[in-house]
Amino acid sequence: LGGLVGSIASDVGSLLDSPNAQDYIRRLGGTHSLTDAFLAAELSVLGLLTAAYGVHAALRLRTEEASMRAEAVLATDVGRLRWAASHLLVAMAGTTSLMLAAGLAAGATHAVHTGHAADVTRVLGGALVQLPAIWVVLAIVAAAYGAGPRLAGLGWVALVGFLLLGQFGALFKLPQPVLDLSPFVHLPHLPGAPVDARPLVVLLAIAAALATGGLAGFRRRDIG
Repeated sequence: LGGLVGSIASDVGSLLDSPNAQDYIRRLGGTHSLTDAFLAAELSVLGLLTAAYGVHAALRLRTEEASMRAEAVLATDVGRLRWAASHLLVAMAGTTSLMLAAGLAAGATHAVHTGHAADVTRVLGGALVQLPAIWVVLAIVAAAYGAGPRLAGLGWVALVGFLLLGQFGALFKLPQPVLDLSPFVHLPHLPGAPVDARPLVVLLAIAAALATGGLAGFRRRDIG
């Protein structure tokens, strides 16, 4: 998908000849050039797809507990925090790897069309900047799981909500406070836009707080 996005980005002006379509892309990807806006918008979509993988990977916690395999592992010298944190770290590493691959593929194919090697790093930055929002989604799964295994599915509910707000909120011109509920809305529109590190730091802090709370809850509650 990353390679496909990068290969057509330079021709997006001819592909989207409708002013309404171009305006929609600029609403999603920022007000800079149409090519950069398209790349930013599509990298956001790839971020949501990657977050879906992350939710699926993190929900392995619930699967292991429901099948009683978790109880067998925790009966050994493996502690609860170590066991739960290992699943979250796998989900984080997997989402990071996916966005890295998507960003490199999109950047490389786009650079082939433009002839500018610097476009690889520009597009890669737009992919990696999605990670704080993705990790917030994973942290929501962790926090819900810490409260109870049946609640872990709230991660899917949150992701669908963020998808609707991010992809259709601008189209329906929803109020900004409603759009701000999605962590993906606060990400800088890269490539092309200036980088403000403050929302990224806040998102990372929220993710850390939710994950910590989830692990603390799991440590106290009953298993099974």
